[in-house]
Amino acid sequence: MGGGVWKTLWKLKVPNKIKVFGWWACRSILPTWDIWVGCSARLQKWHVGQDGMLKLWDELIARLTIDELELFLVQAWIIWNQRNAMIHGKQLQAPGVLNRRVEDYMEEFRRAQSRLVTRPLSLKLFNWRPPPLNHFKLNFDAAIFKDEEAFGFGAIIQNELGEVMAAFSGKGPSVSCSEEAEILACRRAVEFALEALWRWWLKETISRS
Repeated sequence: MGGGVWKTLWKLKVPNKIKVFGWWACRSILPTWDIWVGCSARLQKWHVGQDGMLKLWDELIARLTIDELELFLVQAWIIWNQRNAMIHGKQLQAPGVLNRRVEDYMEEFRRAQSRLVTRPLSLKLFNWRPPPLNHFKLNFDAAIFKDEEAFGFGAIIQNELGEVMAAFSGKGPSVSCSEEAEILACRRAVEFALEALWRWWLKETISRS
């Protein structure tokens, strides 16, 4: 079951951070709280009979088109982010707003992909070396989008097997040169690594308590 899910997940045309979100969810390692956490009312939980995200994805793959799968994953990611925002004191948004945000987010991503210029491949291949056992490796990169007067950046954290543990991408204002873009990307990558390490430690601490 898992092999088909992973193959379909990584082929979806959504941002890599959302693919990683789906991967975390399917492996049951996504930091989450109970949906009723913080609620003072006595509510009867609704049992839906679902055995986990991995099985749910396997069933969705058999029933939905690729476009529908992409929409579902982005919607799930936005709902998860909404839950995180509430925990940090931000206001709950109406479901209709979240639905429109999904459509706007996908449209913006597709426009960005269509404008993305692929750089010629270098003759010198990038030789990635895995980190030592029980260690993680952080890689980052940056690219300048002259037409948009902006630059993009991203980072990925992998274990000794090359498995993706966390990843992110972002966009910043115009920079003067590629060196400045790399420096800013490096700073953001380090911040991201520290945040990912904190989340992992917090999850492990909660699971053991």
